[in-house]
Parts: sequence; structure tokens; C-alpha cells
Amino acid sequence: MNAIVVRNPVLPILENVMFNNGKMIVTNIQTWGFIDVSDNVPVENTFLLPFRKLKDAVSTLKADDEVEIGSTGILINGDVEFKMAPSGEIKDFPKPPEDGKDKVFPLESAVLTEILKTYAYASNDELRPAMTGVGINSTDVVGTDGHMLRRAKHNVKEIKRSSRFKASGNSGAPFILPNITKILRRVVKTDAKLRFANQNRVWISFGEEITICVRLVDERYPVYENVIPYDLEHTFIVDRKLFTDAIHSADIAANDITHEVRLDFTENTVNVSSHDLDMDTSFATNVPCKGSGIIKIGFNARFILKVLKDDPTGEDTVSIQCNAPNHAAMIDGILVMPVMLNNYV
Repeated sequence: MNAIVVRNPVLPILENVMFNNGKMIVTNIQTWGFIDVSDNVPVENTFLLPFRKLKDAVSTLKADDEVEIGSTGILINGDVEFKMAPSGEIKDFPKPPEDGKDKVFPLESAVLTEILKTYAYASNDELRPAMTGVGINSTDVVGTDGHMLRRAKHNVKEIKRSSRFKASGNSGAPFILPNITKILRRVVKTDAKLRFANQNRVWISFGEEITICVRLVDERYPVYENVIPYDLEHTFIVDRKLFTDAIHSADIAANDITHEVRLDFTENTVNVSSHDLDMDTSFATNVPCKGSGIIKIGFNARFILKVLKDDPTGEDTVSIQCNAPNHAAMIDGILVMPVMLNNYV
């Protein structure tokens, strides 16, 4: 819940947590969090407490402490009392959204892991809101910032069969889940249940006690399948550690703005180089590789390092597939757009 409650919100009332019907409720308007605390709070009571103060007080508890939560604070073992007052009145707290009654889609922890990994490739550009989240349709989980794209297949049969996607082609138009990385990191090992609701919201339940309600990004997701290259002419296999070290060193010598590195492939070797004309620094090294063809292509080193760190295949080698210096390439299954080199001689 710490990931939902923001510091210094526009509405001060959002610094509080509301207890209602045996649930602890927090919100930042876009996202809501609900935790079942009926064992510690009388169901009939409705009140507010300051979230940060409550969080700090709870952090002092021992595993075997008995806790009672009330409108004036918390009582520990019937002896130690933390008194605290909310910053506002309960009538000013936003009304929680109504729970959706639509069909439930089960999300195994493996699917949540793929969603979490895909967020790393989403955009931070608020001017392109459709790319700030992860697109999910009947077959794919997709994230892109316009320079890189990660697509992972999911096996949620209930989503595959859903009429929500059948009207938009084979895979359907994705719904866009906003960035909830901080929440998913805490519960990614738990299976979840997803259901759609009115007001363009989706509910995700983790176990029996934790539920979040998220407002979907109300934009059309890019038609990503049009940019994914197929039947790539050149495929090169490189040792992961040697290639990672070479790219990292090349990035040090590269221009601080473009981070441009050049990959000069032959059948047995890839020459990794960079040159910063402004600072008169350069780097070059050869890394053994297996492949066919000869091609020179440039990339932003930071993009390559990001893929290598993600390690989507878990292999000791890296697969680099490309057609031409000005066409999208695939590095370990991740689409990476090249950068224009000074020349392709």
C-alpha cells in the first residue's frame, strides 16, 4: 500500500487510510488498494488514520504482538497505545469504486512476472500515455517506448476466449495496464485474479486479503505487430559475458548523449567500437561470434545493456538478428531500433 499513497498529494485527505467494513482502503485516485483487516478492526466502524504514522507505528510490532486498531490510533497488547489524528474528515475521503462483477481471469505468478519485466520497456513520456503502460490482449503482454519493444506470450485461456478481444482481429486491441511496478514487485510470487469493471477500471486480487483497483490508460495501444521484423537475414551468436563487457566498455568511450556503438559483424568476429569526436575518446575490441553474412549496424549502448541485464533467454549466449543497418533488429527476442551511423562502409 506504500506504493499507492503518495507524499504531498494534491488532496491532503489522500494522506489517510480509511477503515470501512473490515477493510483498510488507500487511494491516489487512479489506483485503489484494499486489505482485509477484519480480525483487527470492528467491521461496523468507519474512520480515518494518517497512513505514514500508522505505517511507522506498525513497523515497531513484533511477530506475536496483538493489535487493535481504532479511530484514535492503535493499541498493542492492550498496553502500548499510539494515538494519532487524521488530516481531514471522513466525508471528504473519495468514495471507493464499486467492485466489478464481470468474469474472473486467473493470472498465475508467471504471468505477473512477465508483466513486471515488460514494464521495463514501457515509456516514461507522459506526452505518449499509451506507451506508459503495458498492453495486454488475448495472446500477448507488450511494452514499448518507441525505441525498444518486448513481447511475451501468455497462456491465460480465459483471456484468449474472451469476447472482449474477438471483435478486434486475431489478438485484439490490448487494454493498457498503467505502471503498477511497485505494487507487483511485492506480490509477484502470488497468483492473482483479474476482472474488468465499469468506469474503465480493472480489479486485481492477490489471495483472499489484498485487492487493487486500477484505472486503465484510456488510449489506443500502438499496432506493434507491424514493426516486429520476421525472416531476418543475419543471425549471430555471441558469448554473453564477453559481449556485455565489450558493450559496457564501448559505452564509456561513446558520446554521452547518443551512446552510439558500432557492431561490425563478419562470419567469425564482431568488432565492437565507439568514438566520441567531441571528447576525442574511442574504443574497439573484437569478440568471437558465430553467424553468416557481413553487416555494420549501430545501436544505443544503453539499449543493448538493458536487454543483456534483463537476460530474457537465460542462456550463456546472445542472439542478434538483423536485416539491414536501418531496420529493426532482435536481440534475444527484444526488438531494438538501430541508430544511424556516420557511414555504412
